[in-house]
Amino acid sequence: MKLIICLVMLFFSSCLLADYIATSEFTGTVCTGIGVEICSKVKIVAIGKNGELYEIKKTWKSVDEHNGNTCHIKTKFDKAGPFSGLISSYKFPDFYTYKNNEYEKVSIDYLTFKCRKT
Repeated sequence: MKLIICLVMLFFSSCLLADYIATSEFTGTVCTGIGVEICSKVKIVAIGKNGELYEIKKTWKSVDEHNGNTCHIKTKFDKAGPFSGLISSYKFPDFYTYKNNEYEKVSIDYLTFKCRKT
């Protein structure tokens, strides 16, 4: 009996430890421009590191902003001046959208999704 309880707890541990659970698709905010930025939203379907693609996790221990039922995670480290891009590339994975039957890497400022707080 103890083994069954341990297995059930192990199986559900990611949900038990999560403070936020994604309940929708993921979108990313892509901004371009110098001085005046123009931003648009794209659907994010995968993350990647070193050429490998992975599914985006559904549970999060923390988020940068939680408004009602929407979560935002900042994906740009912007406090290091000219080194911001380098730091962001080590801290965050690559983000991918799917266009014209292929995955396309996009540079996003925020990852946004509908969520509920546990």
